[in-house]
Amino acid sequence: MVIYLELPEFLSQWLRHELWNPTAQAVEFPRGSAERNVLELYLAKQPPNSVPQLAEPRLTPVLLPNFVQKDTRTYNYLPPKATELLQKTIYKRFQITIWNEMQQVCPEVNITNRIYAWMENKGIEVKESNWEAIRQLYYRMRKKYEKKSPSSRGKSH
Repeated sequence: MVIYLELPEFLSQWLRHELWNPTAQAVEFPRGSAERNVLELYLAKQPPNSVPQLAEPRLTPVLLPNFVQKDTRTYNYLPPKATELLQKTIYKRFQITIWNEMQQVCPEVNITNRIYAWMENKGIEVKESNWEAIRQLYYRMRKKYEKKSPSSRGKSH
């Protein structure tokens, strides 16, 4: 049993690269992950008269694990706000990953090359729109960190 998420292209590609289950043909979140916890908490029974989601190439399939108290044959619907929460949780994992991994590469290396190399390593299609989205995300995170960093206090920006 799967649900389908609408995610930005780069995020879907990264998620598929990191957590793809080839047998299920879907992303499978590991036990104990925040994403799996969201599913366990918020999976519900299909509302009356609702139409199940259909697979579309632009959507990311997510495998629904069976939980002790929620069998996915019955609990296979993720309400809209819970879907939004799952999307934000995935995005937050992406932010943490990019921050941790990009900070390990020496800052002397051109940011363009670092981002493109990171994208290649993470299964993200190397194209301008993906690069720009990741560059902006990383830039915003760096700026926030610099503002909060004790070593940046007192410096003029």
